[in-house]
Amino acid sequence: ILLIEQKNTTSFYHKLLVLKLPENAISKNTNLNVDMKSGSIELSQFDLNKLSLSNVSGSTKDLESKFNVADINNVSGTIRIENCDITELKTNSVSGSIYAEGTFSKADSNVVSGGISITNKKDIKKDSSFNAVSGTITIELPENNNAKLKCETKSGTVRNELTNSKGKNITESMGNGTYSLEASTESGSITITKN
Repeated sequence: ILLIEQKNTTSFYHKLLVLKLPENAISKNTNLNVDMKSGSIELSQFDLNKLSLSNVSGSTKDLESKFNVADINNVSGTIRIENCDITELKTNSVSGSIYAEGTFSKADSNVVSGGISITNKKDIKKDSSFNAVSGTITIELPENNNAKLKCETKSGTVRNELTNSKGKNITESMGNGTYSLEASTESGSITITKN
């Protein structure tokens, strides 16, 4: 177990912590827990079982990593995931947008003030949901997918560019409809498009 803590301090200068681990120091069964109060977090090229990450004030970025489960929570700040392979992705943000690009078997994202943009390079395998209170939602899927869509907005438009459907509410199946994909926003538009 490696535990790194920073006690409360009255210093006012910027602090940066860079932690580099040798490849054999962690395994695919390793769980990583990160809890940040104020500051940005960037992870790169991890291959782990589970990532649990919470950040109060600051952006979170994850590049080219692989996780069975990634649970990322931000209070104020952007969550950005690029070129990652995650079996089960959970992202939550109170004030800040969520951007995720990669391969996800299941994805659930919630944001209060900010948008959600998901680009999945392969078809989703399990039921997934995307919810925003004030913000747009864009979901990019492969053209040949098996989503059973249920999308609704109270103030905005829902567009499924793969089937040319448009309206306030869309409920339809694509392919075999083997998993449900739900998206809702109170104020904003929802777009389903192909990647």
